[in-house]
Formats: sequence, C-alpha cells, structure tokens
Amino acid sequence: MKRMLILLMLGAVLYLLNYFYGGLIPTHKSFEITLVFFLVQTIVLLRIDQKATDESRIIMNVLKITIRLLSALAFIFYLLLRFEESTDEIVIQFVSLYFVFMIFEIATALSNLRRN
Repeated sequence: MKRMLILLMLGAVLYLLNYFYGGLIPTHKSFEITLVFFLVQTIVLLRIDQKATDESRIIMNVLKITIRLLSALAFIFYLLLRFEESTDEIVIQFVSLYFVFMIFEIATALSNLRRN
C-alpha cells in the first residue's frame, strides 16, 4: 500500500507541474476529482490492510480488490453522468489511472503471498 501512496504522490507532483508550467499533458476537467477519489480510496484500503490479521490477509486482499472495483465503477458512472459532453476522454483517463493502481495492488498482493 505504501507503493500506491508513493504513486499517488508522484501523480500529484506531475499534475502540479503540468498545471503550473503550461499544460504539457492535456487533461479533462474531472482529472482533479479523479485524483482525489483515488487518494481517498487508497487511504481507505490502507486502513483495511492495517486491520488485517495474518489469518485473514488473503481474504482482505480479495476484499480490497473488490472494493476498488465496485467503488471505481460507481465513481465512473457518476463522472459520466456529470460530464456528459466528453465521455471518451473521461473513460480513457480513469481507466488508465485505475489500471496503474490495480497493477501496484496486485504486485503488492503477490509479494505478500510469496512470503507465506
């Protein structure tokens, strides 16, 4: 989970550099909302991971992936309803961020399973 927080901070730094130095990377106006969503989601999942005991570690990893998927689907549905004019941009931005976070979560889960 610490890797995801580092990734989120790196993304925030890149976003701020993009914001202050002239829009090098084109982003949708919902990008800030999406970053905040992933920040809150990561903090909630970090808390779930901290509460897990050794016996329930595997079940908690599956629970975290399920929570991430369901909350992401609900959030993308909200974004699509709110910003109806540019749905392709929203979906591409959101799915790319989602997959980056999912790759780090799966890599973390696999490293934890290898130790056991």
